[in-house]
This record gives sequence, structure tokens and C-alpha cells, in this order.
Amino acid sequence: MTHTVDWVEANGTWLRFADEGEGDVTVILVHEMGGTLDSWDDVVPYLSQSYRVLRYDMRGFGLSQKIFGSYTLDDAIGDLAGFIDAFDLKGPVALVGGAVGAGVSMRVAAMRPSQIKALVAMGPATEIAEERQAGTRAMPDRIASLGIRRLIDESVAPGSFPEHLRSDPERYRRFRAQQASMDPESFAATFNMLLGGVYQPYFSQIACPTLVVAGEFDKVRTPEMVAPVASQIPGARYAVIPSGHFMAVQTPELVGEMIAEFLAEVLP
Repeated sequence: MTHTVDWVEANGTWLRFADEGEGDVTVILVHEMGGTLDSWDDVVPYLSQSYRVLRYDMRGFGLSQKIFGSYTLDDAIGDLAGFIDAFDLKGPVALVGGAVGAGVSMRVAAMRPSQIKALVAMGPATEIAEERQAGTRAMPDRIASLGIRRLIDESVAPGSFPEHLRSDPERYRRFRAQQASMDPESFAATFNMLLGGVYQPYFSQIACPTLVVAGEFDKVRTPEMVAPVASQIPGARYAVIPSGHFMAVQTPELVGEMIAEFLAEVLP
């Protein structure tokens, strides 16, 4: 079984990636805001026996090129589309994304119906409701005033990783460390990107089998926020699982089994 970690240039940006597994179908995993390709470490074993699995650090995160200047949703979409093209994939592609990565994956699935043959969107970050926009706009200033580690330890980790999902202390420790290691300017730029993102008009253009997943304990993208997204995608399935916002990290066994079962059913 192949396993490669390297960098590839996509959309004019250097992206760190991992390439493992084998198969005619390629599954591309796109992580959540603040995550890295390592967010999928415990999910990959459920997929790499049957598929080629590619994952990458989104621009600004992990060891990929950091964000300098403006950063828009079109940039993130271009990165994923360019990443796919960089590997010259001939067979079907399945996209699996979490949160911000799910929103980006949905846009790419809509623009490439002949190539993307399955989509899993977990807690997708799409348009920001008006009542939440002020808080999102304030995040860059909070990052600057508190610093990344204090922000993660005092706000993000306690709120997004509920106590009852911390049965594995080592998993929670790695999550905090990963989040606290973010580049603050890239993190702030991604919040600004969220404010300008447009998703809803493209939902009806998603033609592949789609599974939209909400976390029962997700306070960032609650089931009540995620269900309407699923309802606007033709034929999409909707599921609520006992997880939080960072599903791939918090409940990887549940997520891995769910993705594998869905792909086995809908892909040739």
C-alpha cells in the first residue's frame, strides 16, 4: 500500500498532502477550520483498504503555504480544484469534508458533476446567519488580543469539544495542540473568508449522491442549521450522529464506518 507525504503546487499555492491506499476511486478528505490533514488520521484506515485516499493541509494551515493578503472562498475552491487536477485523476472522485472543508467540497462538487461521484459534508460551514456575523467579524481582533493558545484553551476547545466526548485524553490533547499551533494571520483571514462566502445558490447543482451529516452536540453548526442545507441538495441524505463539530477528530470510528458504508453503497 502506498503512503506518501509531500507538497504539491495547486492554484499557485504549495499544499502539503498525504497519499495512501489504492483503488480506482479516489477519496479526497478536506479538513475543518483550524485542522490539518492529520485531523483524518484515525478515519483513513476505514477507507484506504478500498480506495486511494488523498488529503491536504488547506492554505494557511498545517505545513501548507500561509495566507498573505486577501483570501476568498474562490481561492479555497481553486485550491481544491487545483489539487484534484495536480494528480491527473482518471477515475471517479469522492469528496469528504468537515465544516469549512465541507462547504468548499460542496462548491467543487457543484462545479464538477462529471468528475465528483459522491459527497459527504459533515457539519458544513456555509452562509453565516445574520445573528452570528458580528461574532465572526470580531474573531480577528480576538485572535490578535488573546493569542491563539489562549483563545483555543479558553473558548474553542471547551465549547467545541464537549467533556463527554473526551473519553480519550490523548485525542483531546492532540486536538488542543494542533489548534494552538495555527498561524494567527491565516486563521483570521479564514474568518474573513467565511463572511463573504456564497453557497446556497449552488446546492441545487450538486448532482452526485450526497450525505449531509450533523453532530448532535455541535454548537457551531447545529442540526437545526445543517438540516436545511441537506434539504436543498437533490436526493441528499441527512443524518445526525452523536458527535460534535470536529467529528473526524472526536468520533473517528463512527465517522470512518459511516463514510465507508455510504461510499460502498453509492459508488460502483
